[in-house]
Amino acid sequence: MAEQSLDKREVEGSTPSLTTKCNCGREYVYDRAKGHKRHICNSCNANRRRNEIKRRMVEYKGGKCVACGYDRCIRALGFHHLSPASKNFDLCRAYTKPWETVKTELDKCDLLCANCHMEEEDLLTRQAGEWRK
Repeated sequence: MAEQSLDKREVEGSTPSLTTKCNCGREYVYDRAKGHKRHICNSCNANRRRNEIKRRMVEYKGGKCVACGYDRCIRALGFHHLSPASKNFDLCRAYTKPWETVKTELDKCDLLCANCHMEEEDLLTRQAGEWRK
């Protein structure tokens, strides 16, 4: 449960602020007008939202690496654009986009684990002749 106390910096005649402590240990001034949550800081709230969206994106693409079937850790799964020329945006920035836009971009990708993704990128780099030993 978050701790709450009145902010000692309040100015006479102003509305008192509510200092709250998040479960992560960060203290922040709760201000409902700015969209703050009462028991979670904005950083933790943003991380929670990013994780939810990543989980939804991974589920949309089948939940496992298309090359090897890896599915144990969602953080080890990433999206590989099949044609870099058709890429409209990086999916790591998809958190502010509408779901329909994200799905359109996901349809241009394969879901790969970190190892398979790096092997695929290495193969593409070698084929393009950009590899330097």
